[in-house]
Amino acid sequence: MDKPPLLFYSQALFYPLFGPVEWAARLPALLASLLLIPLAGMLARRLGGGRVAAVVAAAVVAVAPLAVQFSATAFSDPLLTFWLTAALVVVLARPGRARPGLVGLCLGLALATKYQAALFLPLVVGLAWLRGWGRREWARGLAGLAVVVALLLLWGAARADGAGLVARQWANIGGLRPAWSWELWPRLVEGARLWRLALGWPLLALGGVTAAAVALSRRARARLGAADALLALFVVAYLLLHWLWAVPAWDRYLLPVLPIVAALLGRGVEAVVGLKREEPTDFTDCTDYKTKKSVESVKSVVTSLLTRWSLCSSSWRCCTYPWPPPPAPGAIPSAASRRPTAARRWSPWP
Repeated sequence: MDKPPLLFYSQALFYPLFGPVEWAARLPALLASLLLIPLAGMLARRLGGGRVAAVVAAAVVAVAPLAVQFSATAFSDPLLTFWLTAALVVVLARPGRARPGLVGLCLGLALATKYQAALFLPLVVGLAWLRGWGRREWARGLAGLAVVVALLLLWGAARADGAGLVARQWANIGGLRPAWSWELWPRLVEGARLWRLALGWPLLALGGVTAAAVALSRRARARLGAADALLALFVVAYLLLHWLWAVPAWDRYLLPVLPIVAALLGRGVEAVVGLKREEPTDFTDCTDYKTKKSVESVKSVVTSLLTRWSLCSSSWRCCTYPWPPPPAPGAIPSAASRRPTAARRWSPWP
């Protein structure tokens, strides 16, 4: 065995319920694939998108042939993708709602599913830096990650097999080395074929048109943020790594970046269409949004009070108990009635 234990322990949970049948081993991947659909929509929302971006991202994950194909398998890649996407969703939480410990826990569970999760560590760190984490947040995130890593190391030390899982996994795929020059073109062609099978021609056409429109429209690019750019750069770097290094060209290696591609596609479609967001959800502008709404609320309350006072001062009958009472004919005005006009104007009584 060359994989971490989380997938196998997850499968073992269903054997007492349904028996040692084949489809019981497929249930963890099925549940993770189903939960991945709303997670992709949440990822698009956390990036600053609206309902259109969330619906597009969730629909892409729901109908993509690659996700549908692996949802009924016993591979560890669907569970890995679920934990990685959950870590991205949590790290992009709004200010004041960040849970760094949960981010580290999700990343650790992804690492306990498959060691390829370590490739996503720079992405999570970059998003946390954009989020503005302080020392306390970094400490909590590392603590959540350290808990799972410590359990994983204890599990590895208790195994009778002395060979490391990472070394065994590299040996099973033929080792790690840069691709030779004569391998680059065949690997590029194979990668393009895998993406065509993973998304299908309709989604590929939608992605190509959206990418071209965003590249040509300055207004569409202005609607995207730094987190979108970081995710796009990570996807490009991930694909270049799997092209330039002589790792097997397998379709399941594309599954971890599929929710990211779906969220970026949803954001791009919404930016091109130019639909106005109902409420900003990106951490870069939600503080300004809340401040603006608070100022507008205070302004509306003050305006309503001033309007009521001005109406009361214009008519004695709008108040049930006017004060001071109107002076009798020929009487000497009281001291209260001789107040300045400005003082009477700001009084709740006329």
